[in-house]
Amino acid sequence: TGCVEAVAFNATFRCSARDNRDSSIGPPELKTWSSAVGRVHADFTRESAMEKIDEMAADGRVPETFAAKGNRAIVNVWRLLTQSQHAPLAFLHPNSLDPDRDPFPYSLVHGRSAGVNASIAHNPNHDWVLFPEMQPDEAVLFFNFDDRPGSPAPAGVF
Repeated sequence: TGCVEAVAFNATFRCSARDNRDSSIGPPELKTWSSAVGRVHADFTRESAMEKIDEMAADGRVPETFAAKGNRAIVNVWRLLTQSQHAPLAFLHPNSLDPDRDPFPYSLVHGRSAGVNASIAHNPNHDWVLFPEMQPDEAVLFFNFDDRPGSPAPAGVF
């Protein structure tokens, strides 16, 4: 990637026992965890990723150099905390995404703040990479966003 510096942000713990429509529902011991996302999505659109990086640069959470175009990326680390075969992780191969047809934005509202993610419409040409037997000692790193020319948008569809 050519990365010389990285900043961690937004650690999220997810639990499939929580209801995706109401994160207050679920086991009390997991009250601070978010619900699992049960639809094909990307965590950012190209626009919302750039807005997030600009916001973090403006309030000092990331260096100003992160705001330079051609130098922006958001990488996700995905790891199971317990072994689960219930809903295995799968990624859409970026070459099978039709960027003009498949993605459409949707808003996520968290209290007083909101963000924009991308849902992905079904397309029979989609090619999926499945991780059906992922173990808690394994991790997957993937781009949520990369503004280098030719990078897929949205990235990291799962």
